[in-house]
Amino acid sequence: MNKFSVVICTYNGSNHIIEVLNAIYNCVQINELVEEVVVVDNASTDNLKELVQCYMVSHNKVKYYYEAKSGLANARKRAVCCNAEWIVYFDDDNLPCDSWFVNANRYIKEHNEVGVFCGRNIAEIREEIKEEEKNNLYAMKGNLACHYVSYEDYKNKENGSALSSIFGAGMMIRRDILVDFLNSGWTIGEGRNRSELGAYEDSEIVNYAIQRGYGQGVCESNYLYHIIARNRLQTEYLYKLRAGMEKSEINVILNSEGALHKRTKMLIIDTMKFVKYSLVFLVTRNDIKKTFAKFIIHSSVSKIAKYPHDAKQIVFFRK
Repeated sequence: MNKFSVVICTYNGSNHIIEVLNAIYNCVQINELVEEVVVVDNASTDNLKELVQCYMVSHNKVKYYYEAKSGLANARKRAVCCNAEWIVYFDDDNLPCDSWFVNANRYIKEHNEVGVFCGRNIAEIREEIKEEEKNNLYAMKGNLACHYVSYEDYKNKENGSALSSIFGAGMMIRRDILVDFLNSGWTIGEGRNRSELGAYEDSEIVNYAIQRGYGQGVCESNYLYHIIARNRLQTEYLYKLRAGMEKSEINVILNSEGALHKRTKMLIIDTMKFVKYSLVFLVTRNDIKKTFAKFIIHSSVSKIAKYPHDAKQIVFFRK
């Protein structure tokens, strides 16, 4: 049996799904290292199913599954039905480098303690963007599941952000961890769905692996291109994205042990962030730093304002 099962979670991903599948099939030693390439259709309404089934005719590793329950976490759950020792999660806009599986296999052999790891995600913008959108990209690339904005930055290890983060896009994890996680109840959050830009379910998976005693890591030789549409660089979209991430994180806290203590700690941290980045916004002349500060201030104010409601919910509704 080969070492990797690839799982592509998608909702209305017909624009890039064939390009993503081709990128995977162009990887070195795919026949030796990849057991299957599973496309999980999370209740799409476009022609995704037809495209994938047509592709399957000449590519026997590809499988198609339909997941009717909306939410990225529900789509990720399908990975427990895979056969290989390791699961590789890709999104429907991820293009891995051609040495991805060779590099990952080598990394696993050299790091026996690791249960979950990632490569480096590089933003790929295919449309002309305005200066404000460019600043948003550089400031918020971590929120867009990217470590770097360009291959040159990745190669030179410059202008990186969220470098300790393992995003769901490009996550590699032992299948047995996912099985145990499913048996323990799976994630609290559903992740992104048709109506909300939720997140944090990938962090729940990573945190569970660490709690199980596994290490986490980064295979620096691996990289993928993450195709980012221009509309995702709009300020209002990014506000909405961050709001979804924050709602998901808070929901996990509210449903965990010691919720009031954790939520109060978050309040203190957000208050400190508000003070710090208000000063940054006022004094910096760097447009990217000012943009980053703007988003942090907006998020901090939002979470601080929600604290009384969250605390009341914990105290009165969880008895």
